[in-house]
Amino acid sequence: MTQDIRDELPTLGALVLLDLVAAACLGRLFTTPAPLLAILTAVVAGHAIAFGCRHRNLSIAATAAAVAAGAFLLMAWLVVPSETLLGIPTPGTLSAIGRGVGEARRQFGVAVAPTQPSEGFTMACVAAVVVLAALADWGAFRIRATIEATVPAFTVFVFAAVLGTTTSRTSATMAFGAALLVWFVAHNATVVARTRPWFNGTASKGRRAVSRAGVGVSSVALVAAAIGLSLPFTQTPPAVAWRNNNQSQARTTVSPLVDIRTRLVTRDNVVAFTVDSTARAYWRLTSLDSFDGRIWSSHGNYKDVGTSKALKNRSGARASQRFTIADLKSIWLPAAYRPASTPSVDNISYDESADAFITADPTSDGLDYRVSSVIGAPTPEQLRAASPVKIAATQLALPAIDSRVVALARQLTASKTTAYDKALAIQQHFRSGVFKYDLAVPPGHTNDDVARFLFVTKRGYCEQFAGTFAVLARAAGLPTRVAVGFTPGDPTEPNRYVVRELNAHAWPEVFLGSAGWVSFEPTPGRGIPGAESYTGAVESQADSTRPGATSTIVPTTVSNAEGDTPGAGAATSTTEASATNPQKHDNGLPVRALLTAGLVIIALGALLCAVPLIMASRRRRRYSSAADAAQRVLVAWNDTNEALRFAGAPIRAADTPRERVVTATSVLSDSGVATLERLADNVDLAAYAPPRLTDEDAETARTHASEVRRLAFGMRSRWQRLLFAVNPKRLKR
Repeated sequence: MTQDIRDELPTLGALVLLDLVAAACLGRLFTTPAPLLAILTAVVAGHAIAFGCRHRNLSIAATAAAVAAGAFLLMAWLVVPSETLLGIPTPGTLSAIGRGVGEARRQFGVAVAPTQPSEGFTMACVAAVVVLAALADWGAFRIRATIEATVPAFTVFVFAAVLGTTTSRTSATMAFGAALLVWFVAHNATVVARTRPWFNGTASKGRRAVSRAGVGVSSVALVAAAIGLSLPFTQTPPAVAWRNNNQSQARTTVSPLVDIRTRLVTRDNVVAFTVDSTARAYWRLTSLDSFDGRIWSSHGNYKDVGTSKALKNRSGARASQRFTIADLKSIWLPAAYRPASTPSVDNISYDESADAFITADPTSDGLDYRVSSVIGAPTPEQLRAASPVKIAATQLALPAIDSRVVALARQLTASKTTAYDKALAIQQHFRSGVFKYDLAVPPGHTNDDVARFLFVTKRGYCEQFAGTFAVLARAAGLPTRVAVGFTPGDPTEPNRYVVRELNAHAWPEVFLGSAGWVSFEPTPGRGIPGAESYTGAVESQADSTRPGATSTIVPTTVSNAEGDTPGAGAATSTTEASATNPQKHDNGLPVRALLTAGLVIIALGALLCAVPLIMASRRRRRYSSAADAAQRVLVAWNDTNEALRFAGAPIRAADTPRERVVTATSVLSDSGVATLERLADNVDLAAYAPPRLTDEDAETARTHASEVRRLAFGMRSRWQRLLFAVNPKRLKR
């Protein structure tokens, strides 16, 4: 190991530590810490790639290619190793990565932390941290900039802080602050040792002095920060609630349609929850009212609500339910539609427009709560007679869609005079026998998927049936949304149902004026309990004893008065959070907006980096194109001019090498002047006795020029160095 590498190791170690701490904060974006091992491994690998490229003196372009190849290999080895052949990527590996990245791109616009750690998201994180590690290495060791080297880690930290849950927020901030201070101390100690003379002439003692002072100041700062974060006044509401986390969370919720096929296929027999209920129903999680041509999502306004609080404007027959959530993996709390009270558990928020509840915890798993609902059974006559009621235009909004879809919607409803009959006609189109239920089709409900489902394959599962119904109905002028939840599940004893992942389901809801939101069922083999009178679909669901088959359930009556929940007297929630805990889903910024801002920042960063990269490339080309050692010495001498001029030396074109040394005494230390003198000696030889110079002399001159540049730049502030580095006027010189 060379002396240069040994001197570099403390600084490199501090930088790797900083990036590891920042990457670890990405764990707050996921429901489980499973992706962290791959992400942290990718950070170390990214630094190793950058280190190797730098010490082999590879060009920027070659380094970029190596980083890209490394990111690809790491995605393959760490995320989809089963798609490789003994670790060697295959065409199947490329396909798997393409699918994963495509999945992440589809989910990114609507996903809200904490989200499931899908392969696509893990791949995206792995590739991102590899690139960021390489950029940090470039900032620290190629341009030797303390602040610029921290920008990648700071970007990751802010990304996780804005989008992640508030879990471990204080400890994460403290850890990142500590790592940041360690980096500043380590890097500045190295820089000072190289650029400042010490009274005893030993750089190592100077480095130790700076380190001791830095550690002392850092320790005091961290202790003060810890005390400050725990003071009572730090818990008061902010002047500007930029995360919107006080009483209302305006957020874009993750579409449950994204992973519904995973529930149906991969986790089909997993018990999601059990429910004791006085009536059988579809157990609804939420509804999705916005379609952008790619995905159905929900733009809700969730507000904190009290425990077991009666909701307004709820009249009709009541059904009482008690839910015990086992392995739902969701922030939503299931309830029969339409809820008449809030769940009997703390830290719950409610969106009135979607009639949905969410928990402050990463998931609702482990909750045990009671809730009551109004369950109606309208007749066709009542639905036809429903009076018009104005509704938000967003419930009718559609992006540009295939003209064949619009034509079909008009064709199906042309002869119908009421909104109910139009909705029923669209439902019957899907239940006519032409369309088949099939879990083998790929997931997706984009505009292209809708057209393909309607006119080509005519095969799909609830995602395609519900989403396509909603699009057709909106094309026919009907306000619609897509509800997501579960069918009743298997009865195990009177009034008790075991609900598995295979019961996951999606269905459309149509707004029928004064009748409100009414559920329809276009999916063959499924039927809403108690809705046969107006849908014509017999109650049925997936049969857990015969995969792929359906079973019909004998209806039961609904209690006319709210009764006690079966099993009353049993213990309440075993995982209730303290009412004083802050909300853990207070994401104030949608991912898509942050992604756009991030892309803009990256683009600006690329433009700023272009100037120093071009200048570095020019210097490399000048050295490589020099014909002999004498010319390389002259190139090295010319490289010092720009740095000395920037440092403030009065450079004149007519200066001799010796005059240049005298001029430089105003900006360089004694050691810098001595280095410049040795370089000037070789310049005199290059001008008057070029044959006497050897290749070794040329390399020595290049080293001296680099040292002079570093010392000259050290005379200016970091801000001045940054402005100089990105100044496009340098390209004209």
